[in-house]
Formats: sequence, C-alpha cells, structure tokens
Amino acid sequence: MAERVVIDASVALAHLLDETGTAAAQDAFARWTRSGTQLLVPSHFWVEVLNSLVRRHRRPARHVIEDLVNLDRLGLRTIEPDRPLLLLAMDRMVDAGLSSYDAIYLALALATGSQLATFDRRLATAAGDLGRLIGPDQPHRVADSPVAYGQTTEDYTGWAHSAIVGAHIADVRRRVLAGTLD
Repeated sequence: MAERVVIDASVALAHLLDETGTAAAQDAFARWTRSGTQLLVPSHFWVEVLNSLVRRHRRPARHVIEDLVNLDRLGLRTIEPDRPLLLLAMDRMVDAGLSSYDAIYLALALATGSQLATFDRRLATAAGDLGRLIGPDQPHRVADSPVAYGQTTEDYTGWAHSAIVGAHIADVRRRVLAGTLD
C-alpha cells in the first residue's frame, strides 16, 4: 500500500509561493509524486489556502486560480471531516492546545495512519511520530493562539477513550483505508 501524507496549508502555500521554505516544499512534493504517496487534506484546507492567497498574499484572481489548478494537479484527496473525526480533533485541541483547524489535520493523520507534513513546529510536535516538519521552523501562515473557553482538560477526561468514540474512530479509519470515505 502506498504511503499516505496529510499536508497542511502551510506546505501547500510554500509550494506555490516564492518564500522561505519553497524549495523544501517543492522537494517534498517531488518525492511524494515519485513514490506514489497518497496526499490527503481535510476540506477546510482549500478555504485556508484561498484565504491566505487572497488576504495575506494579496494575489490577483488569475494567479489564485492558477495556484488552485496547480494544487489540483497534485492529486490531493479531500476528506470531509465527519463527527467521529471532529471528536478526535477535539481531543487533540484539548490535549495539545491546537486550534480546531490544526487539530483536524492531526485527527485526519491519526485516523488514516498517515504522516502529517507541516511547517508549523507546534503542530508537528503535537503529531509526535506522525509529524514531519518541512523546511525551516517558521510557519507560513498566521497561527491563532489557543483560546481557553472556560473548560479544562478534566471536563473531557476519559471521553476520547470511551467505547463509542473508539468505535467511531475505528470506522473512520476503516472507511478511509478502503477508499469509501468521501
């Protein structure tokens, strides 16, 4: 079975734009293409990339369209997060202090047994053995600070390990590996 890698928006943006880390991102995509690696992204990846290209980088519409077409050519498989994946993401938000956006990348990697490629050192660290820090340790997007909403880790103690949640996560992983989760 081909290797799977979840890529976050920071890696895609570095691949598309001429900035620090572009060479590292382009090298990574070249390796993944040569090896037949399956590249996965959660559906919000596209919104995150679009927002950064238009708002942060102020790219003209024709360049944004070209950028999106270039990403399409990479054969990225978009996964729509369902409730079990959201539960796993919530667990990562609480345990690792990640934003919901970053936690979904990590949850997708965990659910599919994939590596997680990112320029975000904090996200790579939270991913543990699954994390692949690409290029320099400077993120290529504006990272949100974790916000405490009045809940503590104790509010969630044990929920992620319940039989119901475990069964949902196992089902998500089975469907992704079988290619039936879209």
